[in-house]
Amino acid sequence: MNSTLPAKQSSDFFWILALSFLFVTGLWIRVKALWAPIAGDFASYQIDNLCISKFILKEGFQGVLYPKTMTLLNGKPLLILLSFPLASWTASIFKQIFSGDIAFWGHFQGLFYSLLGLGVYFAALKRFAGKQTAALTCIILWLSPLFMIYGSKFFAEASAFFFLMLAVYFALKASDSIKGSPSSWLLCGILLGIMSILRVHFILTLPAFLYLLWLERAKGSWIRTLILFFLPLGIPFLVWSHHLAQAAKEGGNVTLNYHMQSQFRDRLADWASSVKLMKTAHFQKIILKDFMNRHFTA
Repeated sequence: MNSTLPAKQSSDFFWILALSFLFVTGLWIRVKALWAPIAGDFASYQIDNLCISKFILKEGFQGVLYPKTMTLLNGKPLLILLSFPLASWTASIFKQIFSGDIAFWGHFQGLFYSLLGLGVYFAALKRFAGKQTAALTCIILWLSPLFMIYGSKFFAEASAFFFLMLAVYFALKASDSIKGSPSSWLLCGILLGIMSILRVHFILTLPAFLYLLWLERAKGSWIRTLILFFLPLGIPFLVWSHHLAQAAKEGGNVTLNYHMQSQFRDRLADWASSVKLMKTAHFQKIILKDFMNRHFTA
């Protein structure tokens, strides 16, 4: 028995060392990206968040419910009310406290929320999968390309991910309880409600929570649990939707997702241009020379 102890300790040390190396590698890649300019895919999305932050700082943190951009609509700053701008507010708070470049803090908030969310995810997985499996799962997520991108850019997805992971934690905690845990489902509903106004498409994760709720039937007080879950889940979304409608009615300068509209318009223009190019004799030269030189040479 004693002879196996050193081997187990050696194995544990190897796992800790390997996972630590992979975590630090992922962190290093993200930290390097914090100083990158706002450019590339979805740059207009990031610029919208940056503009909202600039207005927040300019107006002294007033107008929390009216995220403004530099684009004018009907003679007024365009309001983007697809989601509550927590990412912009977080970046503005960091900028106010530590000064520096708002673009840097916009990238940093993505890293900040993704780290918090990953920590909560680890705590949730550890409840039923053990530390080693939970750590390995988190490292795989940590190194996934999309998680790297959204965890180091001026996007809102990282903050929504954080609230989603908190909701997962309390849902699993409630599922582990033999007698049920209405308070955990209440917190889960509140967190999912907040998540829904940060990035509305994250609500597509709802079926997983509904499945866990369905398994709660045998624990008693199921109707009360459903009410405690769905009521706080729906309230933030309904309140924000009502605010959106009122703002649009009062100012006429509201859009849901300006960046997506502009990107669709740009992509349509690119497609139309490409059709014209294909009809010319210079198509081969443009693709093989101009495009390749631009994208594959230093």
